[in-house]
Amino acid sequence: MNKFLLAISMLAASLTANAQSNVTIYGVADATVEAVSAKGAANGVERGTFSRVNSTASYIGFKGSEDLGNGLKALFQIETGVATDNNTGFTGGRDTFVGLSSANAGTVLFGTLTGPTRAAGQLADSRFNVSGVAAGTAVFGKPTGGSGSGTFDTRFSNAIAYISPTFNGLTATAAYSAGENKSVSGAAAADVKNTSGYDLGLTYKTGPLTTALTHAELRNRLDNSAAGTNLDNSKLTRLVSVYSFNGGHKVSAMIERSKNEYTGLAGASLARNAWGLGGKYQLTSSDAIVAQYFQANNPSGSFYADNSNRKASIYEIGYEHYLSKRTALKTAYTALNNQSSADYDFSTNAIGGGNGSGVDYKVLSAGIRHAF
Repeated sequence: MNKFLLAISMLAASLTANAQSNVTIYGVADATVEAVSAKGAANGVERGTFSRVNSTASYIGFKGSEDLGNGLKALFQIETGVATDNNTGFTGGRDTFVGLSSANAGTVLFGTLTGPTRAAGQLADSRFNVSGVAAGTAVFGKPTGGSGSGTFDTRFSNAIAYISPTFNGLTATAAYSAGENKSVSGAAAADVKNTSGYDLGLTYKTGPLTTALTHAELRNRLDNSAAGTNLDNSKLTRLVSVYSFNGGHKVSAMIERSKNEYTGLAGASLARNAWGLGGKYQLTSSDAIVAQYFQANNPSGSFYADNSNRKASIYEIGYEHYLSKRTALKTAYTALNNQSSADYDFSTNAIGGGNGSGVDYKVLSAGIRHAF
């Protein structure tokens, strides 16, 4: 780790000393203090109340381009998360790629990429910081619940993406991820897999209205029907619209349907609808109130013996104050509520700790965010 940190430091120093106009060093330093409550588990297993300090989407990146002539450019970006709360170093996991871009033909990227479905989910978030405990990804895009983000709200690794030029406000994106995990011949039934995924999106922008429609699928391609409960296919279709008003106000709406199909469970499936609403009201040029609500409905299908009492929702009411264009203070109240058989947890900075189903999470937070 020390050698890696030294290499990054030397790279940063070199870029600073010899940087050309097409290379940029950028990032965010973020820290938030939180008072947390995790109570109400159906089986009594819960963490109760406690406090913590979190780093929310802190990162550092290097990006640049080279003009190759005739409207063609080479692009690169190297980006990694940074743990400001406990200084455990660089955490990786962010968009990192190399590619080519043409104003007439579009852009092709190779690497670790945000797909159009994840981008649409971020579009639905009303806050300036779309990560943290208040992110709607705590409940949408996750048909089986749990902590972390869902399959299509994480970045694709081993991926290639094409982004079209914009025609009359319409932009198309197509991404493909190679799982690179095909099993050897003769593998045990439960280990047979050959994963791949794709993500397709259309974004239309006209005046103050932006609308995104996406569809994504992950195929595990289990070759043996005796492979237990292994997940065979995951699918998600998402629609998001955002309307921006003069003065910085905006409202957003999202609806989606996800579906999992399982091998070895007599064709069992699990489908779930989720939706959300959000908005920001700009009090002054430096102050804003944000509010949003997202809900995962009860599922359908034969995966669970009983589909009732599996609904979950999350809402936030927050306040943002900009000290400058790059530095902001933030405070918020967030509540994630699970019905008795639901076990959703936050997608970022999850509470964890082995909580049972039915836990209600409440977080009062305050923090600072600086972009550079």
